[in-house]
Amino acid sequence: MDDRPLANINDKALELGAAAAVLIDPADIVINPEFVEMCRPPRCDAFGVGGNCPPHVMSPDEFKELLAGYEHAVVFKIEAPMAMLLEEEHRFEVIKVLQETTAKLERFAIEQGFANARGFAGGSCRRAFCRDEDYCEVIEGSGVCRNPDRARPSLSGVGVNFQLLNRKLDWAESDVGPDGEPLGVMLGVVFLV
Repeated sequence: MDDRPLANINDKALELGAAAAVLIDPADIVINPEFVEMCRPPRCDAFGVGGNCPPHVMSPDEFKELLAGYEHAVVFKIEAPMAMLLEEEHRFEVIKVLQETTAKLERFAIEQGFANARGFAGGSCRRAFCRDEDYCEVIEGSGVCRNPDRARPSLSGVGVNFQLLNRKLDWAESDVGPDGEPLGVMLGVVFLV
C-alpha cells in the first residue's frame, strides 16, 4: 500500500479540527500498566462507570497484544483553553469533541482501505455522552453502547502514558493561544494495518 492513504488520514485529522497530526510506529507508544492506577478515584470519577474505562476496558497487556498487529498509528491533538479543561462541564465538551473526532477518523481510515482501523481517545465516554444517564448500557444494561459511532476506549485506561507520548512528539503539554490564554492538549490515536 502506498503512502498516499496514510497522508490522507493525517490530512483528515486536521480537517476534522486537530491542531496537529502525525504518523508514528505503534511501538513508539509507551504503555505503563501502573498508569491505569491514575484512573482510580479520587483522581478520576469515571473508574468503573463506563464500558470504555477501567476495569471494563482491555488491560494494558491486552492492549500491547493488540498493538503488535498494527503497523501505523495516527496521533492527533486537540487543543482547548486550559480554563475549559479545568472546569468539569466544559472539559466534558472537549472530551466529546475528541471522542467524536477519533471515531470519525477511524471510519475515514476504514473507507481508505484500513479495514481494521481502531481508535482510542483521551477521557471518559460515559462523562462525555451519558453523564445524564443512570448507568452505562455496556456494563449494567443491554450490553450495547448508546453511542457506538462516537465513543472510543480511554487511552489512559489501557495504560498509554499521555505525557510521555506528548513529549516524544515534541508537542507542548500546554501552549498559549493567540489571545495569550494557556492551552491544554488532549490526544486521540487511530491504529492502522
